[in-house]
Amino acid sequence: MSDLPLLYLLAGNGSSAEWWDDVLPHFQQHQVVPLELPGFGNNPQPPCEDLAAYADALLAATVRGSAIVAVGVNALLVMHALQRQPGHFCRSVLLAPVGAFLWQRRLPALMSPLPIRKTIHWLLANKPRLFAHKFSRQAWPAAHYQRMGAGYARCRAFVPYWDLVRADTALPLLEWVQDPIELVWGDQDNVLGIEQAAAWSAILARADLTISLKPGWGHYPWIDAPAEFAQWLESGERGFVAHTKGGRLRLATIAGQPVPAALSLVQGDDSALPAFLASRRLSGRCARPASARIRPMRPTLA
Repeated sequence: MSDLPLLYLLAGNGSSAEWWDDVLPHFQQHQVVPLELPGFGNNPQPPCEDLAAYADALLAATVRGSAIVAVGVNALLVMHALQRQPGHFCRSVLLAPVGAFLWQRRLPALMSPLPIRKTIHWLLANKPRLFAHKFSRQAWPAAHYQRMGAGYARCRAFVPYWDLVRADTALPLLEWVQDPIELVWGDQDNVLGIEQAAAWSAILARADLTISLKPGWGHYPWIDAPAEFAQWLESGERGFVAHTKGGRLRLATIAGQPVPAALSLVQGDDSALPAFLASRRLSGRCARPASARIRPMRPTLA
């Protein structure tokens, strides 16, 4: 039995434990356990009937106080699990979570008719190369596409899962989650982008929430660059804090809102401060630093 802390890995809809094979040898500080929920991979249990049952299954399959990395729709399950049992996970790293703007997204609408859903599932299982541009901007070896297809082929939960994750079922009570949550998106993700970050900051209004945008990452960074992914994860690096004035300004910028230039500092001697102040002086819009003393002006005679 390893003395290393437990880290669970949970990929999204259609996944199997084998999807994590490339990254497993690169972890040095954790005992890593890929998960397969009911209806996924080699898990013999039938698919669950609703998100609450899946959240309970996730809680039952994991040890309290462990860490978890989850992706896509199964990242949503981690939030539901924390709502049911606060503190169950000591660290929750959620990649491109599903749940925001479900009523607006095209893919859930496309997958609503059952015949289309079954057709897409068959294509993912048998012709996974057709979706190569969604998987990654990199060209994968043939074995990688075969592994993805095998995961979809064995996933009995893929088709019914689309009926469980709806606008009216995905988000209730998540505003009460207070645990630390790290949301991560890649700027090359062709499935879900960071433009949803502002919505998640409102959904997880009480969580200890940080947000990261990783340059060069797609939807499957642990397959594209497994060594880099494991090193980043074990470094403990977190993004910016969402529920601060600076965090809200960054979220507004990500959402495409007009935001004046700003710089968020943790320490006053941050090396980025002098350059920022200099750029503001050159533009003629430099505000006086908060630490500067403001002296009252003496009245003068006309």
